[in-house]
Formats: sequence, C-alpha cells, structure tokens
Amino acid sequence: MKHVCLFLAGILLVLAAEAQVTARQIAADAAASALKRGNWIAGGDIGSTSYNFTSKVFQISISPSGGYFFTDNLVVGAILPLALTDYGDGHTFSYGITPFVRYYFPEGANSGSRWFIEGAAGLSDSSNSEGTNTPASLVTGAYVGYAHFVAKNIALEGKLGYNYSKADVDAGGNSSGIGLGFGLQIYLPW
Repeated sequence: MKHVCLFLAGILLVLAAEAQVTARQIAADAAASALKRGNWIAGGDIGSTSYNFTSKVFQISISPSGGYFFTDNLVVGAILPLALTDYGDGHTFSYGITPFVRYYFPEGANSGSRWFIEGAAGLSDSSNSEGTNTPASLVTGAYVGYAHFVAKNIALEGKLGYNYSKADVDAGGNSSGIGLGFGLQIYLPW
C-alpha cells in the first residue's frame, strides 16, 4: 500500500510540473500576442467604494476605458471616470473624459506579465441634486503599473500614480495626491 501511495504521489507531482510548464507557455504567448499593433483594449479600473459612518457619506467610482495599439506595446485611448457621492440630503455625480497613453515594457516582470507606464490628461465635471454645477476641472495623472495575464487575452492590473486636478484657474481650487487602482483589461485582436 505504501508503494502504491508513493507511486500515485509521484504521478501527481509530474502532472503538476507539466501543468505549470503549460501555464507558463500560455501566459508567455498571451503577453506577447495581446500587446501587438492593431489590437484593441477594453476594460477599466474598478475604482473605489466607501461609506463614512460619521458623516453618512457613500461614494462609488468606476473608470471604464478603451484604446488601440498603434504599435507593439503602445496603446492610446480614453478613460471615462464616473463617480457617485450620496451625502444624505443629496448627491453629486461626477463624469469626464481623459485621453491616455500607455507603454508596456517588453522585458516584463516574467513571461506572463508586463510593467507599464501611463500618462493621462482630460476634463471632468460634476452636478449635484441642488441643480448647481461646478466649473469643469483639468485632470492629469502619471502612473506606473503591472499587468498580469490570467488568460490569453485577459489581464488583472494594478497601478500607482500621482493625480492632479485644477477646478478653476481664477479661483485657484486644486487638489493632488497619490492614487492606487485595480482593474481588468481585455485585449481584443483585430
């Protein structure tokens, strides 16, 4: 019985090793083929959801995006940042459009992932339940990120970067800070 168990354990080990090699080959092919000229990218950042128990403020945001690979590893596209804030007596809805440029480094962290840098600049606006609008804001950002391919054309990604927003040139209202985002991208061959 002892020999049978050892034999089965050996077979399981060989099968597990073979599965890892196959998974690495699929991931390597995925990263290389997904980032080619002529492909499309669709997905976005999941954004954030928060609720403040003291002020009773709920906020949710998502940022769908899409783009086109003009050359290998270089995609140009647009992000549509959307956010809803509910503060008990009313709510504010924010929206915008932010063109971006993203470059994936060909070296990658390993065969099934890629590091990337991204720059974005665009406009955002908001309206609230009282019917007043805020001035349009200039929104910019610079990010460094990591895309991990979980399938041939799907990557989970995280990015860290600096955000800057200027609401009104005359009033001087601006904000800046560090942001962390998580998302999902689907790479579509054309």
